[in-house]
Amino acid sequence: MAARASRARRPAEAELHEGNRRRVGIGHAPRGLRRPPPPHLRRRPRPHRRAAHRLVPRLRRPPARRPPAARAGSRVRHRAVHAAARRGVRRPGHRRRAVGADARAGVAYAAHPQVSYVPGRAEALPLPDGAVDFALGFLVWHHVRDKPAGARELHRVLRPGGTLLLRTELTDSLPDLWYLDAFPRGREVLAALYEPLSALRATFEAAGWELAAVGEVTLPAPGTYAGALARLRTRAFSIFEHMPEADIEAGFAELARRVAADPQAPARVSPGTVVTFRRA
Repeated sequence: MAARASRARRPAEAELHEGNRRRVGIGHAPRGLRRPPPPHLRRRPRPHRRAAHRLVPRLRRPPARRPPAARAGSRVRHRAVHAAARRGVRRPGHRRRAVGADARAGVAYAAHPQVSYVPGRAEALPLPDGAVDFALGFLVWHHVRDKPAGARELHRVLRPGGTLLLRTELTDSLPDLWYLDAFPRGREVLAALYEPLSALRATFEAAGWELAAVGEVTLPAPGTYAGALARLRTRAFSIFEHMPEADIEAGFAELARRVAADPQAPARVSPGTVVTFRRA
């Protein structure tokens, strides 16, 4: 009897369902009659993704056939140039690439398909007029001997409206480096390498630049004090070129004594100064 009753109700249910389909104009039951999907198939709001999209700035695309970055100075760190090539903006028909200039001859650099190195100095860059979109000088400006000539040469190779980023230090706000006070007269040597912002600004404004911004960047964490001391012993920083050998040995001995107390402690990080100029 139960089976017969269910069979008898089927035509009415089918007719009601068909009427709903005709009323809503879709091929399935209306929203109120549908079963909700299981939890793992439901769409969940993702506000963090929407916020991330809002935070990403829109980059202006560079013109075609123009290297997006040039690197000038007597000392070039190829990793910064490689980062400029990786972060360039690509569009159809445009190949992003970076050019590094170094005055030293016979220096080997890590290969990168979009980075090329040419012999040159900030005062004499082997690039045509208006050839690049932006230039990066990473701790090299204090090595430039003729700074007015270097500022004019950078102005020549950048297009109108181009950007110059100078990662440098200023005597107005020298960084509190974790190792500096261990070396005799270390702060005096560091201050002698750099110049105040007023002098830097006057040099570039005389060459046709406009000061856009002065800010700080967070540098990569050096890891532990033991690892930071091992890298410091390579004497890669130019401050060691202006110290007598006796002061250098005394400084490393003092640092070794300090680090031995807790070699695995995280080393202190100091922010770096970046000065941005815009080509008029």
